[in-house]
Amino acid sequence: MNRITSRRVALFIGVMTATAVIVYLPLAGCRQRRAETAAERQRAAEQEAAARIAATNAIAEHAQFLARYTDTAFTKKPGTRSVALAVDFGDRKPDRVMTDALVQRFQADTVQLLPTFFKPPFIADGLFGSTFNGSDDLFKKLELAKSVDELLLARASIEYSTNGPDLQNVITATVRLDVADIPVAGNSKGRTWLLTAAGAGFSQMTALAAAEERLVKQVSGNTNMSL
Repeated sequence: MNRITSRRVALFIGVMTATAVIVYLPLAGCRQRRAETAAERQRAAEQEAAARIAATNAIAEHAQFLARYTDTAFTKKPGTRSVALAVDFGDRKPDRVMTDALVQRFQADTVQLLPTFFKPPFIADGLFGSTFNGSDDLFKKLELAKSVDELLLARASIEYSTNGPDLQNVITATVRLDVADIPVAGNSKGRTWLLTAAGAGFSQMTALAAAEERLVKQVSGNTNMSL
């Protein structure tokens, strides 16, 4: 009797063990899958949050980029051509005298000249130079088509020479002024003009001022320069 009871007990234990295994394994697998699914959801949520943060940062950085180089508050006037004007008068420095001369020369009822649309870093950081040299990469980066129709850029190249003692060591400043009208959008081609002038003085500053004065007169009297 004891032998039969032992066998039954052993059998019962074996059956219960097998049953437990059969029941537990699917439950364990289900729990594992649930854990993996929860982990995947967590990773997906973290990635989505990171993507949102990156997108927000990118928008903020782009806004700062625009604000550094352009007047982001400007809006076009209906029925006018908006023309952003910038002058680099050597050493990546703007020049008010030449800027005013170009404004007076090109201003018209249908033209809205914008001498302050570009901020000083546009020249100082080299963006002026790359644009003047023909690169249009900044057109999209600065979203220029939203604000202006054309760019009017002028760049001066300056050379100094010193005369001999017979001429009291007078300094001569020779200035080459390249002016470019650059369409922002469309298939129209831009135009360029070249002006040169020389001025003399006992210092580079006075010589340059004399040369610039002559350039201003040329700009004012050049009837071929028009937008």
